[in-house]
Amino acid sequence: MRNCRLYRKSILVLIVLILLLSTSSAFAQTLDDYTAYPPFLRSPDPNNVLLVMDHSGSMQFPAYTGCDFTGYSSNRAMCGTSDSLLDSEYLYDNSVEYDGYFNKEKYYRYTTNKFEEDLVCIYTQGDPGYRIGDTSGCMSGNLLNWATMSRIDVIRKALIGGKSISVQPSLHTLRGEGGWRTYSDHNLGCTFIIDGGSYPNLDHKVSISEYGMYGTCGFLTIHASGTGIWGSSDSFRYVYQPISGDFDVKLRIVSPPSESGQTYAKAGLMVRESADANSAHVMVNATNGAGLQFAYRGTSGGSTNTFAGYQSSSYPVWVRLVRNGNLFTAYYSDNGTSWTNHGSVSVSMAPSVLVGMDAVSNSTSGILTSSEYDEFICDVCMSDDFDDYIFDAFIWTGIDISTTGGSQTESCGNACAIGTLYNANVTVDVPTVESRGIIQEIADKDNDGIWDSDALRFGLMIYAGDNRDGEMKVGIAGSNLSNFITALQNEAPYSGTPTGEALREANDYFRQINNYAYESNAAYIGGQGSSRDPFYNLGIPSEHGLNIILLIASIDI
Repeated sequence: MRNCRLYRKSILVLIVLILLLSTSSAFAQTLDDYTAYPPFLRSPDPNNVLLVMDHSGSMQFPAYTGCDFTGYSSNRAMCGTSDSLLDSEYLYDNSVEYDGYFNKEKYYRYTTNKFEEDLVCIYTQGDPGYRIGDTSGCMSGNLLNWATMSRIDVIRKALIGGKSISVQPSLHTLRGEGGWRTYSDHNLGCTFIIDGGSYPNLDHKVSISEYGMYGTCGFLTIHASGTGIWGSSDSFRYVYQPISGDFDVKLRIVSPPSESGQTYAKAGLMVRESADANSAHVMVNATNGAGLQFAYRGTSGGSTNTFAGYQSSSYPVWVRLVRNGNLFTAYYSDNGTSWTNHGSVSVSMAPSVLVGMDAVSNSTSGILTSSEYDEFICDVCMSDDFDDYIFDAFIWTGIDISTTGGSQTESCGNACAIGTLYNANVTVDVPTVESRGIIQEIADKDNDGIWDSDALRFGLMIYAGDNRDGEMKVGIAGSNLSNFITALQNEAPYSGTPTGEALREANDYFRQINNYAYESNAAYIGGQGSSRDPFYNLGIPSEHGLNIILLIASIDI
């Protein structure tokens, strides 16, 4: 049961930081002619920026896919088990660039305890392995970012270059963190299990297996040519079993055939009086370009017509036919549970008929097309979930009717496109030059590990529902870059999202008062110690410079 559907359309609220980055040397000088700088970058006095950062449990969620959130286990966010056959959100797209700890254009291989760049495995745009890798265990950095990065990972990467667990002269070792999840991509043929470790050290491990090894996955692929299932005679591939009397049959269609480019190339559920080309039939088909088709031939050699209108649909989709005497009723569903009655038709057929899957390329050129089916459920005949890797010839008969070249295979997908891996640390070495984030680019331009004297000054406040309702971690005055980075790296995300409380506490900090008691930030207000607001003089806030509250959070839309 999905208790909460959280979509990958998550916006990290970093707008102001993007503006701050415009002062970085990464921008060509000619951009000055087109750039409007925020006022706080033009101020003659140094300005203060307090990062108010979301550390709620949603920061454990995946950065690029959804989370079927079911709660917490030992403070780890549990995002459930998901499958691209049920939700296309879990399909990797190698045309999209995914940011994270791994370099998008490099390829990696797992060694003893971490991923290392593979200098031999190189694919360029247009190659089948581009931004994917291969079955030898070569893995694209872009794919690894998509598969393993959490929201807290990508925020840390953007702000400070990532969570570094080891620093060497020329390398930093970064470690991913986050919650638990399992998801499968049937195009890649891979199942990914991401383990979130033990709170508060949510260190990620990843296991990669062939698609479906950790759950049911099988599907039937029918390869078919044929000129069509229409008119008074048919030419198509039919995989069927005998059935007698009244029945209720359901079929999940994963994808209709598309290779021929024909709008009415189709695949679906068919009841047929015989295997003759001109047999009477009733069918519900998923077409390549016209949606769901509901059609019948009332008599042997008669014409074929629709008995209900075409229905737009996304795939996968469930279809269903129920026989009651000579009355056939058609249904469709997106989940196999809630059904829509789309119409009925009366066709006089013998009690014993054939039922199964039809597929046709609808082309006169003999083009072979492929359609996929995931589950067949029958109340009075043999059901099949196609998950044993072998086509069950004792259940099904597959034939070409007035065409040639057709076949069918049952599988659990292809071998995983990037090989398999077990319990691997989401840890990678990156060059030191790649371990800097926006904060260092703005406030440590000379890369000496110390705040620049003329740069913006940063402080850090976090908020989460576990009694961290706007908790100061690093004050602006008297702070140093090392303390700031350490605090941002080590604070673990968990629990709810008290955003309003945190903003009130941030207001208290800059006003140097304690109007709100959500957090005890006494060391940072009231002029106590060196952690007070550096622009607060003699009990009166200074008019020089700006105090900026920068909220960093993820928003699901």
